[in-house]
Amino acid sequence: MPRLTSERAAGPIILVILAGSVFSIALAILTFSDKLEKKLIPGMALFLTVVNWCVILFFYGLAQTLLRLL
Repeated sequence: MPRLTSERAAGPIILVILAGSVFSIALAILTFSDKLEKKLIPGMALFLTVVNWCVILFFYGLAQTLLRLL
């Protein structure tokens, strides 16, 4: 049975997350520029996107630190 967390699966998963984040930010900019559009749901989506990026950057920095220690 194939493992879903193998090294080959990590690259495409990261690319999907990053592409989704860029798409989310682009749609948030489009929504916030429209005066008639409601801002609550796009604001929450933008907040979750920023939190997602912070988590990714935190673990990237943690991984780089651990690699330097080894």
